[in-house]
Amino acid sequence: MKKSVTLFTAVFIALPLMNCSSAPKKDPMLELKQLITLYEQDRPKFVVQKQNIIQESGCARANRLRAAADTLASEAAMQPGDSDTIVRIQMEMQQAQKECEAR
Repeated sequence: MKKSVTLFTAVFIALPLMNCSSAPKKDPMLELKQLITLYEQDRPKFVVQKQNIIQESGCARANRLRAAADTLASEAAMQPGDSDTIVRIQMEMQQAQKECEAR
């Protein structure tokens, strides 16, 4: 009985710690919207973020952001109004993905 209580306590404590050990992944659409804001309002910070995306190992972030940009661009194409910024961001994310994969 004492062993099972100890085991239960260890699992109860270890499980939340395991979940906290990895950094939570950002929602790619939320991150993309933040990048759009930087692109429109503070281009130098956007460039720094793009370089971080390119230099990240594994290119998973670049792939997620490229997919999110493609989704956003396809949605914007079906809506009336100006979608120039979204198309530019889509091209920037495509370029970032290619540069990341080329490293």
